[in-house]
Amino acid sequence: MKKSRLITKLSCMLLVMVLVMATVVGCDTQTTEPASSGEKEVEGQISFPERDLNGIIMWGAGGATDNVARTITPLVEKHLGKYIVLQNRTGATGAIATQYVFDQKADGYNILYGAENPQLYGVLDISKLSYDEFEAINIFGRGVAIVVVATDSKWGTLEDVLTEAKAKPGQILLGSIGPGGLPFVVSSLFKTVDDVEFNLVPFDGEGPAMTAMLGGHVDITIAGLTAAREMYRAGRVKPLAVISNEPVVGLEEIPPIGEMMPQYQPYLPWGPFYGVFVKKETPEEIKEVLREAYRKGFEDPKFQEFIVDFRAVPMGISGEEAAEFLDNWRRISAWLLYDAEGADISPETLGIERVN
Repeated sequence: MKKSRLITKLSCMLLVMVLVMATVVGCDTQTTEPASSGEKEVEGQISFPERDLNGIIMWGAGGATDNVARTITPLVEKHLGKYIVLQNRTGATGAIATQYVFDQKADGYNILYGAENPQLYGVLDISKLSYDEFEAINIFGRGVAIVVVATDSKWGTLEDVLTEAKAKPGQILLGSIGPGGLPFVVSSLFKTVDDVEFNLVPFDGEGPAMTAMLGGHVDITIAGLTAAREMYRAGRVKPLAVISNEPVVGLEEIPPIGEMMPQYQPYLPWGPFYGVFVKKETPEEIKEVLREAYRKGFEDPKFQEFIVDFRAVPMGISGEEAAEFLDNWRRISAWLLYDAEGADISPETLGIERVN
């Protein structure tokens, strides 16, 4: 009997000790919970990038957008700590690449290296997309358009070309890159001002269009000065004019169209631009990482030397400044196309105001 009571007493004491220990542990858990919660918040922060990125270039190899992308990318990679795998996805005036990036997750791992073309998709009925669905991480610079022919061309001046184009509507073959591309817009400018019409032959980029011209497949083309400069330096193309009111620094020998033909001055300055974009829904923390990396890449002396040597106007803008630039560019260009009957859809129906 005494032994049984002793066992019972010991059992009770053990039970009390267990309850006390549980209480102590419970109190300790409560006091450490905020620290644990804090650790979860740290762990939950976005870590970007954790893997290599995809850089989708909307134009083919050798064009201005391709050259800009392949120059700045290595300078950006060292700040991201990851590679950006570049891919040329050509077609539909850049719409295939634009749609591809739009269809991916908004996680910053698929970025679009693009030019001005998406700002004209609406009036040209190419796509429902524009840069309204993207954010400009950086607009590197804007270019100057140049009219070029092969060095053995019979034409010596732009006036010669326009005179023949007026006499033979639609017979001069002009290498284009599709509706909304640079040659398309500039040829619309010619039609608006001088009532001339070319036969536009589409290619996958400015580089292929110039190659076709050198091969005799087209008579003339219009490209960004950034894309044509090497062929000009090598003496393979003959420049007839730059689409500008003033001469280009370092290339003063190429006549500006505004000086030769004052009737073009009200439409200038105008030109292509080059930038890098992500989907608008991409988290702000990721956009900021990309903005910082591309800002550093843009400011790198190697890229600055490149962009100046490329005869582009350096910009390096993002955020609201870039959004305002994109909107103003679209307003000018969309109405220019529509007035030249190069676009079937009125910019007004898309809410694009005319520039006064």
